Amino acid sequence: MADSAPAPAKKGGIIKTMAGGLAGLMAGGVGMYASAIFNQVAKPPRPVANFAISAEGMTVTCQNHATGQSGWWDFGDGSPLEPYTSEQTNVPHTYTKPGNYAVKLIVRNFLMEENERSVPVDLSTTGTAATAAATGPAIPSFSVEPIGGVATAPATFRVRGEVRNADHVIWDLGTEQLEVGDSKGIFEKLVVFEKPGPYQVQLIGYNGKQAVKRAVQVNVSEARSGTFSAVVRVTDSGTQIDRKETTQTLTVPLPAKGATTIERAISVRPGHTIAEVRLGKVANPAMKSMRVEIAANKKTAKVIGEWAPTGKESSSQAGGGTDVLIPFTLVEERARPLPTSTETVATQFTPEGSFILANPTDTVISAMLPLPPVPTGMTDFKRLMQFEIREITPDKQMRVIGALPDLKPPFRATVNSSSGRPQVVDVQLIQNGQLRVTLTPAPTGRS
Repeated sequence: MADSAPAPAKKGGIIKTMAGGLAGLMAGGVGMYASAIFNQVAKPPRPVANFAISAEGMTVTCQNHATGQSGWWDFGDGSPLEPYTSEQTNVPHTYTKPGNYAVKLIVRNFLMEENERSVPVDLSTTGTAATAAATGPAIPSFSVEPIGGVATAPATFRVRGEVRNADHVIWDLGTEQLEVGDSKGIFEKLVVFEKPGPYQVQLIGYNGKQAVKRAVQVNVSEARSGTFSAVVRVTDSGTQIDRKETTQTLTVPLPAKGATTIERAISVRPGHTIAEVRLGKVANPAMKSMRVEIAANKKTAKVIGEWAPTGKESSSQAGGGTDVLIPFTLVEERARPLPTSTETVATQFTPEGSFILANPTDTVISAMLPLPPVPTGMTDFKRLMQFEIREITPDKQMRVIGALPDLKPPFRATVNSSSGRPQVVDVQLIQNGQLRVTLTPAPTGRS
């Protein structure tokens, strides 16, 4: 049999093998070249998982200072992971029950390099329901005393006391309405009883599972004919400024070779503004001339410093190095409208022994009205005082003989009583936050 010709496929295989090897060499060369360019020019910085935490009640707010393109938040309570984005400033999370948790942040760059940080959060000893349930609510002290010792309607009583380990405080003043608030701790308030009768003032502390109650019985007597009383209704308005101070740390990656400055942003919690930023001591000696610039809107601030590394810092940076830690104290403010409320204070006039005139019917009488304290941390504060002088007529009826919709002490006026004898009303604001009101019979004319 004659020899057959060489198969064309074999020749093609040789050509393919040569082409593949050449392509591999070219790809390897291009890959090595591209990798060198990528590492020197386009390689992104390492991700840094950095954040600060502030807590208010059961809500924790994570203030994002991290760098990275992607990642997630793990709040350690079994809730779904929340995605991380570099645009986030504040990440709030509300826990459903007290306890100890660990908030973890994991960030990545687009090369999938990772960095993570975990911060413990203790919500078990912040006056929450768990603490209250463990110890139980308590009312160590509770007293109800009439102002000036006068318990004649209308009468004002000063209520003092203390409530511990309670989430809510319930007031039962013996009337048809209950007051529910959160006035925990030591408190003082004024309570007015407009009509005579027995009243039971009850205070209840409640923490969701347990309650404690204390009660005081008071008796308000009926006013006699011809007596006078003073009543003032106080309405406060304005803006209250809450301040919160926290100590935090900025983690700043070492700058690239040749860089001379470091700049990092600080943000605040939602609804707050920056009042002050105080820088702490930076351990890295390469950081010089640190300063803070607060934005005009006071929502953000920049920490700026000069980077002047020695040979040691330069070599550390070249090998990947460590981050620069910048401690600082942040003072935040939050403005909120003062809740509108009106408090009433009333008391009877009593004779002033040193002001008895020649005629016994010409006795000067006075009343002291303690005003509610001015709330702290206020701006644009305004106080409206509506003022009345009341008289019990001979037929046991209460009659308003003088009223002023906006009292501004000092004030003086003349009112007419049922006796026909005009009375001079004199109102003074004295230093201890009280109104001193006097009624002086007007001089009688001579024929």
